[in-house]
Amino acid sequence: MQSLVTQNCKYMKYLNKAFVVLLISLPGVVQAEIFLIDRINCVVCGPEANTPFTDTGVTWKRSLDNKFTTMEQQIQREIVNQQLVAEKIPLDPTAVEKYIDGIKKQNNFSETDLETWFGDVGRTMAEGIEGLAEQYNNEYFMHYKFKSQLVPTDDELHEYYDENPVFVDGWYEVRATRIEYAQENKKEAQEAVEKLVETNSSTIEWTTPVRIMEDDLKDENRFIEKMSLNEIKILELDDAFELYQLVAYQPTKLVTLEERRTTIAEALNRKKLEKMLLDYNKAIREYIDIIALA
Repeated sequence: MQSLVTQNCKYMKYLNKAFVVLLISLPGVVQAEIFLIDRINCVVCGPEANTPFTDTGVTWKRSLDNKFTTMEQQIQREIVNQQLVAEKIPLDPTAVEKYIDGIKKQNNFSETDLETWFGDVGRTMAEGIEGLAEQYNNEYFMHYKFKSQLVPTDDELHEYYDENPVFVDGWYEVRATRIEYAQENKKEAQEAVEKLVETNSSTIEWTTPVRIMEDDLKDENRFIEKMSLNEIKILELDDAFELYQLVAYQPTKLVTLEERRTTIAEALNRKKLEKMLLDYNKAIREYIDIIALA
């Protein structure tokens, strides 16, 4: 197989690197103009096919999530597609159809909706279905070859947790009111306000509670840090009393290991998967060659 792939790859090196259009105008002086419409950047020569990748595949075509796909990502998908066949990895012949039906049900898509989705990212119906099939095959391959082996140990989870702490920022919920007074009635107004506070009267017209993050507290509001829950603080201004009540509070806290177990496992698996995929790609380079033409 290796010699056949090598021969094919050598042949591919002689391919023209560009697709051109030749336009000729008649009668009169014959004129010709050459316009570059696309160019082959590289060719993946594998055990199943020699697949070219062009400029427009990177600069014009979009994936189904409406993002441009890098050349490296396209090459990786092609390697997966060929290895699925070369390694005779078992695939349920109805799996792709079930996968697409699942996407339609999940998004409540009709056939028309599906066609609209594909059209919005510059794909025909056939190209869109092919894209979903490729997406499923890639996910299946990754699970079959690698993900089923990814089970982080408790020691790995604890080590990552200790080295990468995550905190939830603390906050205060405060409500307020303002009671104005005339200078000549200040004493009476102060006594009335203190009585309202002492009894926590229901007649106080509070504002809707506002949540303030610990890091956002201004210097003039630092008194909030020293308040106990439901305590009311009176601030005296020139013509009014301002009342503040702490109605809820959550201190800054460290997120527990149990709360982060899933995300930590995903981070560890992602790192392991990258290494496993890198090692795998190196191993199969005996059967796959990538020729850069651009």
